[in-house]
Amino acid sequence: MGVLVASGCFATPVIPFGGGVSSEQAQHAGLERLFPAQLTARETWKGETRVARVRVWADDEYRAQNMRWQHGFDEQLIYANAVLTPMLGVRLEAEYHAWQRHAPDARLSEDLAALVRQDAGDGVVFVIGLTSALGLVAEPFEQIGVAGVGGPYLVMRGQADAEERKAFDRAFPDIDREQRDVVLEARRRHKTAALLIH
Repeated sequence: MGVLVASGCFATPVIPFGGGVSSEQAQHAGLERLFPAQLTARETWKGETRVARVRVWADDEYRAQNMRWQHGFDEQLIYANAVLTPMLGVRLEAEYHAWQRHAPDARLSEDLAALVRQDAGDGVVFVIGLTSALGLVAEPFEQIGVAGVGGPYLVMRGQADAEERKAFDRAFPDIDREQRDVVLEARRRHKTAALLIH
């Protein structure tokens, strides 16, 4: 079983200048380097595709930061399924719930314990908790998500899109906003899908 995952996709934009290129050319090259590699499955599943139900709980801060959070998570599931289905014959399908939890300063381990208390995990393969983003641009995996060993529970942070967007605006002022947004959305989708696949 194998999955190709991009490395270095969490770096803060750094734009080198010089070498006979214009500022705009350097910005385009820098933006291209920040576009994550496509996740792909190296193997093709030969059997029947099975549906794996997941239950997703979004806490108060996550819902406030992501107004269309169900739609956004559905898009990330589609991306993850593009790897999981051909590789393992599994398609994740989600049901969504508002998690009446207000703990913006909690550690992910505390969120995970609260999620276990919230949901017994009946009838689903995974229980996923979504909590607020940190005010950071670059977040290592241990700050983005945590799961219990051998259990169905996973807590994921939202992505700090506002801060990353500001960093992109500063680093790539000569590049059209639509082009910057394509890369930002690809990075967000990649990070969440990589967590789900792992």
